Amino acid sequence: AKNLVFAANYEPLFVGMDPFGGDEYFTGRMTQVKIYNRALSPYEISRTR
Repeated sequence: AKNLVFAANYEPLFVGMDPFGGDEYFTGRMTQVKIYNRALSPYEISRTR
């Protein structure tokens, strides 16, 4: 596992669209979206499936 540090910001969270103002969008279906307040370990990721 890698430890990453992300700076807190107040930018909007984009899911399924280009955050840089482009016209690219995800056209599939997302049935489950989970957002965590920390990075998950590979084991934790495997347990969420």
